[in-house]
Amino acid sequence: MLRSLVLLAALSIAPVALADAPLAQHGRGVYYFDGAGRCPYAGLGLRGANACNRISLEDGLSTVTVDKAHHKITFTNAASYGSKTLIGDFLFLGSGKTAAGAANHVAIHLRVEKKGAAFNTHIHAHVPNWDKISSSDFEPFQVVVSDGKKETSVMTPAQALSAVNDPKAAAKLIGELVEVRDNYPKTQVAGQHALADVTVAFGIGAVADSLLRAELTQLDKPGSHANVPALLAQGNWQLKITSLSSLLPKDAIRHDLFLFGLEDVGVLQPVKSAGLPKGTSITLKWEGGKGHIAMGNASQDFPRALEVMRNFLEFGFLGNIVSHQAGLHLK
Repeated sequence: MLRSLVLLAALSIAPVALADAPLAQHGRGVYYFDGAGRCPYAGLGLRGANACNRISLEDGLSTVTVDKAHHKITFTNAASYGSKTLIGDFLFLGSGKTAAGAANHVAIHLRVEKKGAAFNTHIHAHVPNWDKISSSDFEPFQVVVSDGKKETSVMTPAQALSAVNDPKAAAKLIGELVEVRDNYPKTQVAGQHALADVTVAFGIGAVADSLLRAELTQLDKPGSHANVPALLAQGNWQLKITSLSSLLPKDAIRHDLFLFGLEDVGVLQPVKSAGLPKGTSITLKWEGGKGHIAMGNASQDFPRALEVMRNFLEFGFLGNIVSHQAGLHLK
């Protein structure tokens, strides 16, 4: 989960869609395939309205096969690694309701690592808060890993639902419990309207270390848009992510640059070598029908801003929280 909080947690490359028929995908990259329903921000960016499932392959040594007819995904890797190495991950979007009847956008995140020839996997949920989910709706995928000779099940539908229904317990189990602090401002900047302002800290209570702050601002007059998707597609907005810690691991940041298709973005090149220093902000803006991205005083045009924003809100742990807060505060 810590890695999924780093940088913009869900920025994306141009989507590669997998067909409904069983299909093997090989090679380093990020791939999407359709689910049974529409994604929360369908219509924003280029990705298909139902492409709600994401797979990443971290190197050229793995193959993934998606068999939608049998709801089975096979991840094959016969390589051996000298140290614990992330080799792939899966993220499945769904929905859930709390006991109080509140509807939440939730997701199941499965990470696949290897040390030597042994697989190691982790399952946790992306949720807007730690409220228990009383009912949830996901496609019942089973994920198995294979070394080319033997298959091992690493995620069943029951395991996935368990992680979603009690997300706090799942996070505790893998030692990645985080605390979310709502900084929603009491006053507004003239000409702007804050929709979300949250800080994520690793740990709970007084010992929690603040990691990232995320701020989503509507640059239009309040009341201009009926909902958050309409604002993002038709209006003007700004997302600002600020590092609050010097503890963000550089390898996790480099991983996110790959995962989110940002390895070639000029203003982010210093991040590849130096990481994201404490106090540094990355800003994504959409204004007047054009996208921009900035880090510190450096900025550049960024046509993929809508695609990036959709992936941040749908697939990112931090983005899920921002999306939930924005829905509450949009006026």
